[in-house]
Amino acid sequence: SKNKVAVGLSVLVSVLYLSVFIGGFALIGSPIKARMQQFDQERIDAAMRIRWDLENEFRVKNKLPASLAQVSEILGLDPETLLPFQYEVIESNEYKLCINFALENSESGDTRPNWIIPRPATGALSSQNPEEIWYKHSAGLNCHNFEITQPEGEKGDYVITGVKE
Repeated sequence: SKNKVAVGLSVLVSVLYLSVFIGGFALIGSPIKARMQQFDQERIDAAMRIRWDLENEFRVKNKLPASLAQVSEILGLDPETLLPFQYEVIESNEYKLCINFALENSESGDTRPNWIIPRPATGALSSQNPEEIWYKHSAGLNCHNFEITQPEGEKGDYVITGVKE
């Protein structure tokens, strides 16, 4: 009789523990998914920094580099796989960047606190946030073409004026 009570209590405690454990994953998501989300955010951050580096490179040399490694060896690599992002020069002032995301994201902007969001280095030019297109993405390979232009009357200041689809 005492054994039946002890077994019953241990089964009850085990079921409760398992319920709390599974409920925790249901509420906050699995650690694997959280890690995938973190890698995707690092990919977005890298795309933003790549954009600023390419913009500055174009401003200084009036041409785009043939490869991302010419601008930054580290930024041009996927944070998870350490493989290079796909980058291609389309025209003298236009390039294509492809990033392979682990998960779909339907959010259209950065939801992190403002102090965490990467910003251009001092002297880097910034336009109307064409990098915003990276926030909302499908899982898998996402490619976008960017065009760098010189605004009227602003000699020497080149900006990425938009995304070309």
